[in-house]
Amino acid sequence: MSEIGVLSVHFHLDGCRSLKERRGRMRGLRERLGRNPRLALCETPSDDPEHSHWTIVAVGERRSAVAELLGQVEQELEERVDAVVLELQRELL
Repeated sequence: MSEIGVLSVHFHLDGCRSLKERRGRMRGLRERLGRNPRLALCETPSDDPEHSHWTIVAVGERRSAVAELLGQVEQELEERVDAVVLELQRELL
């Protein structure tokens, strides 16, 4: 049976003036995370270009593997995203 983890993230993109600019600043992260077949991600629609809400779902065979994968995602968010992480919630289901 597979284990599932969910990471909800709220970003603030300081100085972002348009939705197109927001997508451009977040594109690299989407591409990197999208390469991992154990991850699925979704951006919740928002008309505010300075804010972005993402939900990232991780799947694995063991709870510890899912927790480790979500930890790697969190580290990537802190190190590589051109945005401030305002809120981050992790849940293992």
